[in-house]
Amino acid sequence: MPEEEKCTCGCGEKKRIIGHEMSERLDFEPARVFVRQEKRPKLACNKCRDSVVRAPASEMPIERATVGPGLLAHLIVGRFNDEPPAYRRQHILEHRYGVRIPTSTLGYWIGQGVDLLKLLVPMLKERKLKDFLVQTDDTGFLVLDSDDPRGRKRGHIWLYVGEGGNVFAEYTPDWSAEGPQEILKQREGYIQVDGYAGYDALFEGDSPRIAVGCWMHTRRGFEKAHQAGDSRGTTILLLIQKIYAVEREANEDAVSPEQRLKRRLEYSARVVEEIFGLLDQWAPVVPEKTPLGKAIGYARNRRVQLTRFLEDGRIPLDNGEPERLNRRIALIRNYAEWRIMRSWSAA
Repeated sequence: MPEEEKCTCGCGEKKRIIGHEMSERLDFEPARVFVRQEKRPKLACNKCRDSVVRAPASEMPIERATVGPGLLAHLIVGRFNDEPPAYRRQHILEHRYGVRIPTSTLGYWIGQGVDLLKLLVPMLKERKLKDFLVQTDDTGFLVLDSDDPRGRKRGHIWLYVGEGGNVFAEYTPDWSAEGPQEILKQREGYIQVDGYAGYDALFEGDSPRIAVGCWMHTRRGFEKAHQAGDSRGTTILLLIQKIYAVEREANEDAVSPEQRLKRRLEYSARVVEEIFGLLDQWAPVVPEKTPLGKAIGYARNRRVQLTRFLEDGRIPLDNGEPERLNRRIALIRNYAEWRIMRSWSAA
C-alpha cells in the first residue's frame, strides 16, 4: 500500500482501491530432494487370517533401487549437461539438499539410467534424419585402449543436429568417413557440413542429399589471411559481416522463413556475388599455399554449397549449433584427457 498519509484525499475522504499495477521480476525456487512414500493395501481373510495379498509396487526405472524417475533424470542431466564428475554431484546433494549418497551408487544409477535411454536412440535418430535440415560436425578426444601400444587412442564423437533441438551423437574409434556415411546414407534433403572430405561421397552422382556449406568455416580462412597482414582477407571478412548482419536483424525481428528469404535475396545475394567476384579476380594471382590462397580455394570449391541459404529461409548460414555443442563436449574432454595422460604417465 502507499504511505498512510497518501491514502487520504485532500477533501478528507479515504481513498479506495480502484485497480492494481503489476510488476514482474525473475526469481528462483531451489529444487528439493524428498522421499515419496507409496501406501499399498494388504488384504487377508478375516476368518482364516492367511492368504495375504498385496498391491504391486509401482514400476521403478531401476529394479530394486531407491531412486525415483525425477531424481534419476536430474542426475543424468546434471552429469552430461552440466558436466560435474560424480564426487562433485555427491557434494552438491549432501550440502545443498541434505542427502548423502555414495559416489558408487550415483555412478550405478546414472549408468543404469543411460542404458534405459538407449531405447530412445533409434527413434530419435529416425526422427532427426527426417528433418528438413541435418547439421553435422565432429570432435576428437583421447580414449583408453588396451590394444594400442600407448594405451590410448583418439576417438571421435559425431553430432547430428536437426530442427527443434533434436540431437543425437555417435562415437567412432577413428576419423574414418565410414562413420558419418553409414548414418547419413539413408538421408534425403539438405545436410550442412564443413570441409571434411569424408562427406564428399554422400553427394556424388545423382544423390538425394544436398550439401550445404558453412560460412563460419569459410570465414576462418580469411581470418588467418587477415592475421597474416593481407588486407584482402580483411575485405572479405567485412563483406561476410554484412551477410551476418542481415541474419541478426531477421532474428531480432523474429521474421518468418519466407520473410527471411526475401531479405536474403534483397540484401545478402548481392554481397555473396561481390565476394565471389573478388575471389575469382584474385585467384589467378594469389599463391595457393598462402593463407589467402587457401581461403580462396576453400570458398570457391564450395560456391554452390555456400549459396544454398539463398534457396530457403530455414537454411542457416553456418554449422554453428554443432560447433556450440562440441564446446560443451570439450569441457568433459579436457578433464578426461588430463586424467588419461596423468594415469599413462604414472604407469
